[in-house]
Amino acid sequence: MNIESAEEIFAPDFIQSYVYAGKIPNNDIYGTKPGAKSLDDFLVKPYQRSWGHYFYHGELNYEGLPKDYAKDYPSFWRKIAFSEKIQVLLQEAAQNAENLKSKIGREYLSIHIRSGDIVYNPCGAFWFYKYTPAEIAMELIEQAIQKSQAILLFGEDSQEIEALVEYYGRNYPHIYNSKEFLGKNLENETQIALQEIILMSHSCEIYTNGGSGFARLASLIGLGREPQSWSKIFSKEEQYRILKKNANKILFKPLQNSYSRMLLAALHLELFPQDLESLLRIVKEAIVYNDKVATYHFFEAMILLALDKEAKAEAKAKWLFEKFDVNTIFTRGAFDGFLGRNFIARFALKQYEKFLSLQKTSVYLNLLASKLFGIEFAWRAQSVDSKNTTFKGHYLSLIKSIPQQNPIQQSSLTGATLRFQSHLAYKLGNAMILNSKSLWGMIRLPYVLSYIKESHKIEQQQYQERIKKNPKLKLPPLESYADYKEAIQIKNYTSYKLGEGLIAANRAGGGGNIALFAQSLCG
Repeated sequence: MNIESAEEIFAPDFIQSYVYAGKIPNNDIYGTKPGAKSLDDFLVKPYQRSWGHYFYHGELNYEGLPKDYAKDYPSFWRKIAFSEKIQVLLQEAAQNAENLKSKIGREYLSIHIRSGDIVYNPCGAFWFYKYTPAEIAMELIEQAIQKSQAILLFGEDSQEIEALVEYYGRNYPHIYNSKEFLGKNLENETQIALQEIILMSHSCEIYTNGGSGFARLASLIGLGREPQSWSKIFSKEEQYRILKKNANKILFKPLQNSYSRMLLAALHLELFPQDLESLLRIVKEAIVYNDKVATYHFFEAMILLALDKEAKAEAKAKWLFEKFDVNTIFTRGAFDGFLGRNFIARFALKQYEKFLSLQKTSVYLNLLASKLFGIEFAWRAQSVDSKNTTFKGHYLSLIKSIPQQNPIQQSSLTGATLRFQSHLAYKLGNAMILNSKSLWGMIRLPYVLSYIKESHKIEQQQYQERIKKNPKLKLPPLESYADYKEAIQIKNYTSYKLGEGLIAANRAGGGGNIALFAQSLCG
């Protein structure tokens, strides 16, 4: 989101007294004072800056903080002097909110379905504390409908909001898309966001997840308290059940489906840590919807390793090195700096004993282990955990056990299975089988196939560009792989043949739109 200048938003006198942009440096320190348990801790030196500490905008959970600490926030908000243009916009939004209440004859509650940059982050960042999956929103909507409450939906993904309104609006008239009640002459994203915040602030209740600053501000200035966080309303067991119950009921974008499956995987790992086969199935389903995130594939390799399927894990690791810049797996966006929040990082680090006992021929797994534990060790060395001699011993033992080999030269060439599974025919056929198991799956199938086809096309273009820049990155012929004879049997699988048939039939029909052809097959 692009934020307009202070001059665009605030009155000149307010800027002079309160706006500090350009007067102090931006916050380059993530979060706020480490270890702070009470507000008094922020008065203890040393400070992060000469003037004190930055303060994170997340929910306040400090000892001694009164439960009604936010009761005066609405009056604070009214004291802010906005520019004349923004004042008009805020008044318009407030009037629209009251007009809606008059029209429907009741108060409305708001549900903020936060996704946006969380879901569409190419690194696959797992900021679940801000995220509201559509499946959870559906549960909140159904509970509100049972109480005959009016519902206003907010979110960055317009298609997702529209799909929810259409699905529930068939039988319930009081569910609305917040976009319908915005002004008609809004000029930029800042104006849209401000009107949405005002609309939401006039709710009788606001539901979100605790880390969403957007919904928090609306609740604080309108209700004088924190919003209702679904992650506190529903237990982990309930969240897991809801995600499974509401999956595939409505057609959402593949990236939305993929990310909600990864939340399901995180919950599964926490609730059923011994059931790794089911965990593997969930992660594979997430990859079917979005195969562009290296971290997802890394997770699959780690699960395979934990299941003592070293050969398959090694093949997956090798494929990772061929398909991705593996450094992207270990970015802060993907693993959140190993700050303990990321469930994949924690799971991978627990495979220490498995890494120690790897075969020397598992070169790519050894390389992943080197990177994984090396980054974790470097972080611990400069953190409060720097004196953890047990982990240091683990790391040094692991590094000594890793063979110092060039993987391209030393590995026995395997991975033909994954090469065949990356063929368009296999991916299309596999999607057809997965989506044939339910009515909603059949309805969404044309869109899924279209997405797979376009993604495959982009993937091939990117591959050609890479080998054009560096011919050494060109993959060897399939026939040169040690597992070629075994892997070629994939071409006899039902999934592969289905995909081949779809491609051939599409070409015979003139080509161009595989989704329309699939739609005709589905009747």
